[in-house]
Amino acid sequence: MSRRARLLPTCLALALAACGPRPPAGGLPQPDHDPTATAAGTAQAPADEDFGLNDDAPPPPAPLVGPMRVITAADLDNTPAAHQPVRLAVVLPNYREQYFLALVNAASVQAKRLNAELTVTSPRPGSGAADQAALIRQAATDQYDALLIAPTADSDVLAALHEADQSGLPIIAVGGRPSPEALNQAEIALSGYVGPPGSELGPYNILHRPKTIGKYAVRLAVAQIDGGLPAGHELIVVPDSS
Repeated sequence: MSRRARLLPTCLALALAACGPRPPAGGLPQPDHDPTATAAGTAQAPADEDFGLNDDAPPPPAPLVGPMRVITAADLDNTPAAHQPVRLAVVLPNYREQYFLALVNAASVQAKRLNAELTVTSPRPGSGAADQAALIRQAATDQYDALLIAPTADSDVLAALHEADQSGLPIIAVGGRPSPEALNQAEIALSGYVGPPGSELGPYNILHRPKTIGKYAVRLAVAQIDGGLPAGHELIVVPDSS
């Protein structure tokens, strides 16, 4: 199945490229507020106070994207099934670990309900970031409709995510994400994020509610690909307290 048209990213970090919208089939709730892109302003001293220190100095680079729009679980609870099968690549550090196994099982249940197909892969044990980067590039080459990934902040992984983003592959981070600074430096615009608050990259804890993260990551992907929800949303899943 060919990839849908990529949406312009309206937000941050996870922040991002996405696919072209279709009219929602089941009345998907739309968040009320638009994301606001931010750009770093360039302060300029009056001419008589400049002392020539800023002559020909380039302005500081502006962030690629503004903050992501925060949505709630209720915004995705009525996500309808996709009109056509949605192909989702899922790249995890080790889907046999308790945390990721729970995430994958919950994601698989949602995929069946929403007409999505999951292809779950993990790097070989001990292979490090190089394998994860290769799996990301393969997902872009195979033209999946979206990539769900628990990324590391390794430079090889960030480079592969940049290439995937540039190719038009929507990227949704699950469970953790690189910092906004790392994403902007690598020029990566995430399409979405589902996970704990902040930029928490491992160790992944079972208290971070992997079942909830897996379920809503699939819902967010289908809502963006087939339900008319723009790119650039994050769903914050608060960790269990016990």
